[in-house]
Amino acid sequence: MEFYYRDCYDGYQEELRERMFKLQTATYRGRIAFVDRYLSPSTPKAWLDVGAGHGHFCRSARRNWPDAVFDGLDFGDGVEKGVRRGWIHHSHRGLFPELATELSGRYDMVSMHHYLEHTVSPFAELDAAARVLPPGGLLLIEVPDPEWPLSRVLGRRWNPWCQPQHLHMFPIANLKEALRNRGLDPVAEERGVAHQAGADLMMATMRFWDALMPDPDAPWLRHRGTGYRAARKASMVAKVPSLAVAGFLDLLITLAARSVNRGNAYRLLARKASST
Repeated sequence: MEFYYRDCYDGYQEELRERMFKLQTATYRGRIAFVDRYLSPSTPKAWLDVGAGHGHFCRSARRNWPDAVFDGLDFGDGVEKGVRRGWIHHSHRGLFPELATELSGRYDMVSMHHYLEHTVSPFAELDAAARVLPPGGLLLIEVPDPEWPLSRVLGRRWNPWCQPQHLHMFPIANLKEALRNRGLDPVAEERGVAHQAGADLMMATMRFWDALMPDPDAPWLRHRGTGYRAARKASMVAKVPSLAVAGFLDLLITLAARSVNRGNAYRLLARKASST
């Protein structure tokens, strides 16, 4: 996994990930609007974004709370780049459970956006959040929803399964129970609004074509010759109509997700109990 992540978010694919994160402004604003309803005028004072990547979410959130300190924690060096860009005030590089003791009491807000499913021990991550937050502090979590019907219909091509990155998936009732067991009381949830547009049929179609003709420059694959590269370029032209149809259908799915208040992801906001 260390070898895989080295090129998946940094290195070889860093430019691609950067473009993807820049396109998620609406998602960042949705998270901000969700949590803003539960913050007092004097909070947050200090916010720790765990799994911050390059700090794109912090960049958006700072516009809403310009007086707050936004720090990022991540295993890769992207979080340090976020500091250099001025999007994050301070960076913490490493594993959250290992850094929790020294970070304890420094933040009244902790967030984990599509992070928990990547971790080897998610319960240890929740323990770390409970240790860091003071009584009354808030934890914001956003994760894929494995109970979304298309997760089964699309099978391994459903993007939020995201092999080999996603190690654990959480039905919402299970995650709520895990939070309560750690003195973190769920106070709000969002489901349909948290739906990620394009993550169903569009990404499944892209995964189909990528599996059919993998990227010849991927460091984890064997070298491919000139003939293969030419064939792959031809396939990229052929896949455009299928992506257009998938994109339109995903738009309809997004509208349906909002109407039934279910989606391919959900958000939970939990408050640390005063007695913990």
